Amino acid sequence: MQIEILLFATLKEAAGKSRITLELPEDTSTIGEVRAAFAQRFPEAKASVEHAIAALNEDYSENEDVVQDGDKVAFFPPVSGGSNEPPTIAYLADS
Repeated sequence: MQIEILLFATLKEAAGKSRITLELPEDTSTIGEVRAAFAQRFPEAKASVEHAIAALNEDYSENEDVVQDGDKVAFFPPVSGGSNEPPTIAYLADS
């Protein structure tokens, strides 16, 4: 089974490109198993991929979601920065 993996930030740096094709055993069936296969191929990215948000065919997904041959999986690793304060939202009054 072949899965196209789209990579961002630290995962893109670890793989050296923004997309890869991952050849997986036919019994690989979940996002969690795709994560594990990616981490095995790119061990330096293991921590990032374990905490990354996943999308399956452009929909956010969970580790239990089933993947099929030809699917696209995107991994978005956590990012740092920002503030610990909640954002302030200002509403403009109608004039």
